Amino acid sequence: MIDVWVLLQDSARGLLHGANPYQMTFPGVPRGQDSTCFTYWPGTFLATAPGNWVFGDVRWAEAGCLLAAVTLTAWSAGRRSGWQEPRRLAPATGLALAAAIGVVPATTLVVLQAWTEPILLLGLVGAAVLIDRHPNWAVLPLGLALVSKQYMLIMVPLLAFWPRFGWRRVLATAAVATVVALPWLLLSLQRFQQCTISYFLHEPTPLTSLSLWRCVPEPLRLPLTVAATALAAYVAIRRCPRNGAGFLLAAGATLMVFNAVNKETFTNQWWLAAALITASFALQPHVASAPATGEGEEAGQPQSEQCAHEGAGDEQRRTPAATAGSLGDRRGRQGLGDGVGTGRRRDHREQAADVAPRNR
Repeated sequence: MIDVWVLLQDSARGLLHGANPYQMTFPGVPRGQDSTCFTYWPGTFLATAPGNWVFGDVRWAEAGCLLAAVTLTAWSAGRRSGWQEPRRLAPATGLALAAAIGVVPATTLVVLQAWTEPILLLGLVGAAVLIDRHPNWAVLPLGLALVSKQYMLIMVPLLAFWPRFGWRRVLATAAVATVVALPWLLLSLQRFQQCTISYFLHEPTPLTSLSLWRCVPEPLRLPLTVAATALAAYVAIRRCPRNGAGFLLAAGATLMVFNAVNKETFTNQWWLAAALITASFALQPHVASAPATGEGEEAGQPQSEQCAHEGAGDEQRRTPAATAGSLGDRRGRQGLGDGVGTGRRRDHREQAADVAPRNR
């Protein structure tokens, strides 16, 4: 067990007694880890505390967020593809991909360790579902995700230039996050800044970090992180589909690049990137156009029988033209016969006229 579970459990109990998590200490934290600070933003203990209050463990709330994210993805995938289309692969494919979010490698570990990424997943999936039809409402789940983990700040440039979101909604998202964090900022601004910002800036690079940070020369580390993340966001904005599914794909790809060069990257952050990309495939609109059978066959109908129907249809379509052609041919032959008869009658009259003078 790592420090996150202890931090969240003790914070939930402290909130019940009116304590400020940023002014608490956490003696139950394993040796070698910091026990003097709550190092995350307020959204984490606000979202997980009900799990402790009701069931005695914050991980129940995180498991609920994961289940809600999977359910929301499945529902949205089914709605986009059409539940009433039994001959389409889309509902089954979308459901399978949504279920895959729950079995992405390390999912069980994420929940057992009380990592808070399921909260971020639920917020981003909720935003993706809303961003297509109700982008103004998308600021609410995004704001809650933004106020939960510090590295969610990398989503701000992505959202600012996302065609269906933009700077105004980014400001609204920041306002939502500020409203949630404001009570804790007012209670102890210095302590908040010390535990959630300075702590990570001055902490030595952990040996367990799953990134390239330690492999890069020290003067280039921060510039490389900023440049690589910005480039990833730019490419994602340019190349990803301009819809909710594309937003999840862009967010997952950007986060993956950030994880590769960040100072502190662990299994939970890689898991979130994989879950976002999986959810994006579940919501892709092109899945809805995939037929359940081959292009040359309709569902439940042999190809030969279908071709016979098509041939009959072609015959019916050709009948008017063929009838018109037959009538034209008959008229042409009749006209030709009329012309020949007329010419013969004219010749007889001319011969009679020639014979008449000779008789006179």
